[in-house]
Amino acid sequence: MNNPRVTTMMTHLLRGALVLVVLFLAIQLISLAVAEHETTKKSSINANARSDKRATSPLLGVSSADVNAGTAMGVSGTLLRNTNGLKTILRVYDDVKIPHGVLRQPSQSIVNAREPSGSVCSVASRAAHGQIAPNTDGGTLNPVAFINPTTINSSGRIAFNSQVDGSPRNQGVFVADSDGTINSIAIGCGGLGGSGDTTSMCGDASPIGGHFGGFFFGTFFTPDINDAGDVLFLCDVNGGSSRRALFLYRAALGQIVKVAAVGDPSPIGGTFGAVGPGSLNNSGKVVFLASGVGITRDIFMWDDRVVTKVAAVGDSAPGGGTFLSLARRAPDSRMEPISP
Repeated sequence: MNNPRVTTMMTHLLRGALVLVVLFLAIQLISLAVAEHETTKKSSINANARSDKRATSPLLGVSSADVNAGTAMGVSGTLLRNTNGLKTILRVYDDVKIPHGVLRQPSQSIVNAREPSGSVCSVASRAAHGQIAPNTDGGTLNPVAFINPTTINSSGRIAFNSQVDGSPRNQGVFVADSDGTINSIAIGCGGLGGSGDTTSMCGDASPIGGHFGGFFFGTFFTPDINDAGDVLFLCDVNGGSSRRALFLYRAALGQIVKVAAVGDPSPIGGTFGAVGPGSLNNSGKVVFLASGVGITRDIFMWDDRVVTKVAAVGDSAPGGGTFLSLARRAPDSRMEPISP
């Protein structure tokens, strides 16, 4: 009586075992197929790498073939062939490009090439904490890198603000040449810009009388520099005809001139109640923010001692309507320094 049941159970067990065997074989076949595909793919890649010799250089981030033949790197720069090794072109400001060479000996591998001491990834230092600050009676630079950025021109000349340690002439605006030589543009003393210090008179003489006092630090107040080496900067003045002004150092003449000062007549009427930083082009023209007695901020241009309006709140806008606002407040809630 039990034989049919035994037969049925054996049939089910055999069918289950057969299904498991088929499933196992299918998995193995799939694994073998994938492995064979990957092996073929790697072999093809290696063959292509051997055929065009484009092994990537970890140091330079380009292939050896690119190094030898030169390759375009888009808007950020171009690698050019150089008899001594590599020459890179770095786009640093609008259409300004700076050549920078990475030298190697003919017998030296690109992959194993090392940069000289004092530079990192072809970036050389121009000024450092503790370096002698010129025209400060022995003071040293005390740059706070993360809040004191710089601007650079096509010849590699860099303009920056820095506080100075070890001297009453404790701050200023400086220029570092591409060879690392540092020159002072203007030296001030006393409290920093906006501190309200009106008594310190040990800074350089100002073109509006008195002496340069406090400079303003941070991204918003970074001095600007053009290809001629002219430098634009904002500074407090102690004992002058105005408490604060925007100045331009003219490299060809070796002199500093006033661009605009608090209290100057405005071309749209009234006087400037506040003057902000500006932007300088290669023609020596300056565009800057300024405001009257009220809170509106307008844009003006200085061209060889003549100030004209660029745009003001209420003017007709090119797209229709009128300008409602031409400046937004900086992260520290200041659009520009206000006259104390």
